[in-house]
Amino acid sequence: MRLAVRAGLVALLVALGAGAAMIASGVVEARGGNPQAAYTTAGALKPLHAVAMHAILILPGLAWLLRFADWTERRRVRWVWTAIGAYAALTAVVGVESVTKVSPLAASPVEMVTSGVALGVLGLTGAAALREAVRKRSRAL
Repeated sequence: MRLAVRAGLVALLVALGAGAAMIASGVVEARGGNPQAAYTTAGALKPLHAVAMHAILILPGLAWLLRFADWTERRRVRWVWTAIGAYAALTAVVGVESVTKVSPLAASPVEMVTSGVALGVLGLTGAAALREAVRKRSRAL
């Protein structure tokens, strides 16, 4: 859990940085006399801000769910590390797309595959943790 919370906090710092950059560029545009441009130019970092911000929920949630699995501590920590790696890859891809002002839905095939694989790994990690927790619970009954 400690590892997941720490990784989530690091990602939250990335989200805070993206939010600060959005505010700074929006203020510059608004004070320059173009308030509409403040929303369009600053909004390019929204995907990075959103993805990075949710790590503080997803990674500790996965670690919590893994506590119910009937696995060794070492195995659970490896699964948390796998989720952290996948989340870091996803955040990096979305960060590159945001900085280059490319929509996540119009990204290059490499970026789409990388983020798809990262999301797949996160989903499989969560599904495996949930399956093991349910399996342990059903054995206890």
